Amino acid sequence: MAASETYSFDNDDVLKALLAVQPKAVLDALFEGDDQQQRAGIGVFDHRSNPADEISCEDLIAWCDQDRERRYPLAASFVTFAHRTEESGPKVWSEQAKALLAYAPDPRSVLVVFVERFRPTRWSGSRAAVMEANARLLDSLETDVSASLMPIAIDAKAQLAREVTREREWETARDRERDERFE
Repeated sequence: MAASETYSFDNDDVLKALLAVQPKAVLDALFEGDDQQQRAGIGVFDHRSNPADEISCEDLIAWCDQDRERRYPLAASFVTFAHRTEESGPKVWSEQAKALLAYAPDPRSVLVVFVERFRPTRWSGSRAAVMEANARLLDSLETDVSASLMPIAIDAKAQLAREVTREREWETARDRERDERFE
């Protein structure tokens, strides 16, 4: 992958198998080094089917606990933070995300990373709708985490609501312009 002879998504099955049996060794190999190398490691997980889903919560937390200040926010940047229990149902926090928020020495740093990821860089359909669905995850934080995160969640919800409004306005203008060209 580093030599650009293959793409990380071509190796998802291999990575999933390795993560299922040797998560610590794989994570250590992917995330050793400087920031650039760590970003490359994060990119390995940035696919529709996230190989990191193979890592048990216990193994993930054990790996994070080896360098708590650095690894908890790092893990928040590559785990699947939410999923739908039903195809058309609301998103819910993943078990990995809840574990990171529960065990992190600074859960605020983990939540900040998740909230940043609420703004997709790749999507289909309405980006505003994706952001809005992600923002609704913050509503369930009250039951899942400590009260100390609520001010961050409230601020993030307000900021995301403003961004969703701007994104919807942009999408409406873009759709209107596109429709006028075809008339």
